[in-house]
Amino acid sequence: MTSLTKHLKSLNCLSFQAAARHDFPTQAKLSTLSEAELMAWLYQDLGYAKSYDLFIGTLLVKTQSVVDEAATESLQARFRDCLQYASSNIKREIAMFESILDRGESIEISESQKLAVQKYDDLFSQAGSGDKSLLYGLVVLWTTEVYYMEAWVPTELPGDIEPTKSTQVMEDVSGSFSVREALQMLKLNWTSIDFQDFVSLIEHLVDEVHALTHSTEGEVNSLEEACGMVLQLEDQFWPSLERTRMIEPFSSKRGHSV
Repeated sequence: MTSLTKHLKSLNCLSFQAAARHDFPTQAKLSTLSEAELMAWLYQDLGYAKSYDLFIGTLLVKTQSVVDEAATESLQARFRDCLQYASSNIKREIAMFESILDRGESIEISESQKLAVQKYDDLFSQAGSGDKSLLYGLVVLWTTEVYYMEAWVPTELPGDIEPTKSTQVMEDVSGSFSVREALQMLKLNWTSIDFQDFVSLIEHLVDEVHALTHSTEGEVNSLEEACGMVLQLEDQFWPSLERTRMIEPFSSKRGHSV
């Protein structure tokens, strides 16, 4: 029997492959984006990251109630490891984004970027709501991370640097970084062995929970729709390389929507 994640990948093969060919991450990997373009992207990604952080919190609550019913102790431990990694990693990224963006510089951002962040905020809120299953939330999480891995893992690292452990890359994000230094640290983080292991762990958890819960045909259809929706949002989320609007200086004291 085909696993759920293999099934979802087969339905969306071209969309997953397109991640690595999108113009924005391609230019980011080549380090050819301007500082203004990078700043606008970090501003946008901060909004996403804060929504993601709240979403991970809702999944942790769901695992405590759902996983305890039918799961082995090993499965429970892997859930905790997976979601705690996601939470600590995104918190480090948020701290880095805010340390760079809180310098009072004006940032150009398009209306489409603002809309993309709001759509992701809505999706994470929906996926983490009480009427959505743990499996639905895991599929949303898995799809976002697989797409991102496909976008970044082909990165050519300077000087043939080997992939490293993400904890070695982002242990301390309290210092002062230029936006280009931050991009390099993020590239190393997103091409790290830790990150690839994390994505693999989510995939195994999705398939195990699917096997435990015996999803109906209607539930599988809902999971297919969730995967397709995430892939559509991911493709729309990359900023256009044309900026259309100047916003006021960033402040980390604002809410998470942008």
